[in-house]
Amino acid sequence: VGDAGYITIALVFTCAIGSMPPPTKSKWGDSGAVQFTYSAPIENDPPIRQFMPPTYSSLDFSSFDHVLLLGDSVMQQFGQHAGQFYHSDLSISANVESPLNMRTVYKFMNLVHQHVPPILSQLEKQLDSSTKSKKLLLLFGSGTWDLLSDGKIQGRDFADHKVACGRLMDEVHQYIQNNITEPWVDVRVAWRSGFATHPHIVIFGKKKRRTKQKIRTKYMSLERSRVLYNIQKKAMMEYHRDVPFLDLFDATLLSADWHIPGDGRHYLSEL
Repeated sequence: VGDAGYITIALVFTCAIGSMPPPTKSKWGDSGAVQFTYSAPIENDPPIRQFMPPTYSSLDFSSFDHVLLLGDSVMQQFGQHAGQFYHSDLSISANVESPLNMRTVYKFMNLVHQHVPPILSQLEKQLDSSTKSKKLLLLFGSGTWDLLSDGKIQGRDFADHKVACGRLMDEVHQYIQNNITEPWVDVRVAWRSGFATHPHIVIFGKKKRRTKQKIRTKYMSLERSRVLYNIQKKAMMEYHRDVPFLDLFDATLLSADWHIPGDGRHYLSEL
């Protein structure tokens, strides 16, 4: 063993297979991933770029009286562990169970209609002579379903998803303007970036589940998760510069070892 220990290299895709969008693998039995790792002893630590902490733009969670997370299972996991919320003034929406595209914007808006009014009622009850105003943050996110979907809508560049991000933010702001007129509440909106996915972490289960797992992860790749991340960031810059962008991609990119064992999508709560 070298003085620095071992280095492990994960070989995942060749020939740009990881960048192939739906439905190009429709006749494939799996993603085409190599799924091979190679380890070797090394004498010196390899050069590793400096980790950049997550950027929060102008977002300060501590300034809000309540935060509502809206999205899929990754967003649900982002706010809690084993049913325990990370903050007492936090709510998590039902799982949207859908990618975000122009046909599904309404599903995300349904979550807004379902969860926001009860929270406002709760905040209003907390008002008293010393507390005359409240701030509510709606934090949206989408990514996992957009990568795993085998539909034909998005293509290689997620163009429809980009437009849908802008449309969703438009409709959310319109909802706030038309339905939340109480002077005591200030409602803000923010976007949480997509996470990096790591196919080399995926371990396929028993035979009965293996086929379903292979189909479900057919289009999941680090390459596509990076493209989706950049598209979302560009969408917020072009359509809604007023929406803070919670950028966590780099943190997850360098955290493959923090996935739930065998799962290349969800991360351990300790991360």
